[in-house]
Amino acid sequence: MSTYFSKRLVWLAAGTVSLGLIIHTFAAPLAAQVRAVLMKDADHPARQPFAKSLIVSAPIGSFRFLNQDLLVVPAGKRAVLEHLACTGRTATDSRVWTMWLYFYSSGKDHFFTTIPVQIGTDPVSQRWVINQPVKAYADPGTTVQLGGEVITPSLLDSGASGCLLTGHFIDLAL
Repeated sequence: MSTYFSKRLVWLAAGTVSLGLIIHTFAAPLAAQVRAVLMKDADHPARQPFAKSLIVSAPIGSFRFLNQDLLVVPAGKRAVLEHLACTGRTATDSRVWTMWLYFYSSGKDHFFTTIPVQIGTDPVSQRWVINQPVKAYADPGTTVQLGGEVITPSLLDSGASGCLLTGHFIDLAL
C-alpha cells in the first residue's frame, strides 16, 4: 500500500474518531432539550385567559363615575392584566376627563390611568374610545375596579360606556 493511501486512511480514521467524540459530547444535551419541551414547565405554568366586561353610567349631573368592581382575583392565582378597551358616549356639553383601573388589596391601592380619545359627535352626544395595553399585575384577593371622571353640566344625560378588560391568570406555587 502506498504512503499516500495510508496517510489518507489515518486521516479518515482520525476524522471518524473526532466525529464520534463530538456526537457523544453533544448528543446528551440535545436529547435533554427535546425532553424538556415535552415536560410541564414548573416556572411558567399554563396561562388561563379571561375577559371581563362592564357597562358603567355616570349619575346625572355628576363629576365622577363610582368605582365599580370589574374583577376579583381568585385565591392561588395572579392576574396579568393586558388590555383595556372602552367605548362610550356623553352628552354634547359633557367631557370624559379620564378613566382608571383601581387596584385594592389589604389596605393598599394603586391606579392605572388612561386618557379617552374623542372620535366623533352627533347632535345629542359625543363618542369616545379607549384602546390601550395595560400590563399590570394583581395578586390573589385583589379587587380591580373601573372608575372615571366626567365633567358634565347636563341635567338630562351624562353618558355611559362599555369596557372590556383582558388578560390571563397564572397559578401561584403553594
